[in-house]
Amino acid sequence: SAPTETRGGTNPQQVGLGIKIGGIDVLHTQGSLQATGRTTDFAIQGSGFFIAKDANRTFYTRDGAFDVAVSGELVNPTNAYKVQGWRADTNGVVDIDAPLTSIIIPMGQSIAAQVSTQVTIQGNLDATASSVAPADSFSTTVDIFDSLGAAHPVTVKYTKTVNPREWDVTATSTDPMVNALTVDTGAGGTTVTFDAQGRRTAPAAGVPMSIDVDLATASGAGTTGTVAFTVEVDHDAITQFAGPGNVVQSFNNGYSAGSLMSFSVGPLGDVTGIFSNGTSRPLGQIAMALFTNPAGLARAGS
Repeated sequence: SAPTETRGGTNPQQVGLGIKIGGIDVLHTQGSLQATGRTTDFAIQGSGFFIAKDANRTFYTRDGAFDVAVSGELVNPTNAYKVQGWRADTNGVVDIDAPLTSIIIPMGQSIAAQVSTQVTIQGNLDATASSVAPADSFSTTVDIFDSLGAAHPVTVKYTKTVNPREWDVTATSTDPMVNALTVDTGAGGTTVTFDAQGRRTAPAAGVPMSIDVDLATASGAGTTGTVAFTVEVDHDAITQFAGPGNVVQSFNNGYSAGSLMSFSVGPLGDVTGIFSNGTSRPLGQIAMALFTNPAGLARAGS
């Protein structure tokens, strides 16, 4: 009632309608990250979802406790849903514009041998080296692989000549399978020259050195694959400064045959296989899904 001159007003008496749930929202915020020691356990930093599929349906989850199935596929072990992403092609290239598919980690899968065609060496040739016999030299031994994956050790040596800032390059091998090695530092020569700033001037930077490899056709161990091939040697990173001299190999695209022993996953979900021959190559990449309104997703269990 309304107030009067002698009494104040009274509030209405009303029967309550009770309480009901207005809505249930899932907070898709990142929790604290914890290391588990398992290669197949994943966590998402920031927003996003893993994509998993069964035969006909697609699911999205932030639960990254995955495992490798007998088939080699990366799966959620609680429901066997297959984790989606992109597989690398035979050249190790991952096309993220291709349709999604299951991630395969083929443990034990063999990889064919690769003949050596490109090698990179780097280091420093001591500018104070003497050309008086026996002249100072610096060398490194590179394993050159033929097409069947057999390694042939080849020693590349830089020897100081009597000419200022000039070095003679040779290639030798103690392997009885190596018949001959022919070095061409550029335009048919076998020498390299540096300027007063320690950089190579002749042949000019960017001109690779080539080594022609001639192998025997057979030995007591069997027949080789490719018996004649050329290895391009990038030695632009070799300098000539006063100081300790050393020459080392930093890259070799050849390798022997091997099998997949383990794998690693990078921060962007890129899966890299590690093989028994010491090489590694991309296997694929795990895909991520983003939603404007992740709270609008319907729960599907697990």
